[in-house]
Amino acid sequence: MRIAYIEPEALASLMESDNLELEQVISALKIIGFSRVFVYSSLCEVKNNAENDVLARSPVEYSILSKHVPEYRVRLLTPRIPQDAVYITQCLSWRNIVNSLTTRELQSLIRELGVERLGAERPDEILDFREGVVVVSELKNLKQILSDRAKHAEKVVFEACPGGCLLGGGQPVSKNRDLTKVWVNRRDLLERLYTKKD
Repeated sequence: MRIAYIEPEALASLMESDNLELEQVISALKIIGFSRVFVYSSLCEVKNNAENDVLARSPVEYSILSKHVPEYRVRLLTPRIPQDAVYITQCLSWRNIVNSLTTRELQSLIRELGVERLGAERPDEILDFREGVVVVSELKNLKQILSDRAKHAEKVVFEACPGGCLLGGGQPVSKNRDLTKVWVNRRDLLERLYTKKD
């Protein structure tokens, strides 16, 4: 039994770049050979971390934080998935650490399959992570948030890529050349994903 854990940012970006519905992406994963598909983010692991830590989404972000904000304790949000599962992620820095597939690689597989073959399948579960977290992209923004730490009860999570994980290095290339619009469209699809769950 092959299990896939797909990050919500990866899912939303794939939907945006190829004009797919959630159910079509899940169908593609089932056709490729995954028997179960979970929408999962390492942000689900935030509750297991101490409140005053600065949390890194990837090993690269962990290195950046350790160097640039040494006065804070930094924790890496490691995906807690079964060893034989496949982690579908927008982040290139997980490649040699967990069994992973980038969103762009999945996009290529789906295009080889052909959209006309895709059915409509729901994920086995959408694991929620939206409460108690403030996600910050780019180091300059992180330093601003940390300087006002008393104003933020949420746990601070750092994403190094400009625009955060929605524009991560392993994401598919969008047909839209306006990165601001791409980011907004992906963010809206991400929100819709959790609205549909509710």
